[in-house]
Amino acid sequence: MDQEAFESDVWQSVNESTYTDQWGSLDDSSPDGDYTGMVFTVGETWQGTLYGTEENTYGQRAVYRFETETGQREWFDAVAGA
Repeated sequence: MDQEAFESDVWQSVNESTYTDQWGSLDDSSPDGDYTGMVFTVGETWQGTLYGTEENTYGQRAVYRFETETGQREWFDAVAGA
């Protein structure tokens, strides 16, 4: 799978809320006060590829591909401060 198609699949999964786990908030109007200015997400594309994403309030976005669920979970726990 080429990188552009992979990233498109990933952002579609995130936008449709079909991800495994997510941490953070870009919504600074939330009354809960959970605004972090960044969001990290992990999941699996419909083709079975494990991914992680990073977004921030400046519009910067990154997509990461993982070979194992362990690697994916370790990355997510590290960036989400778990």
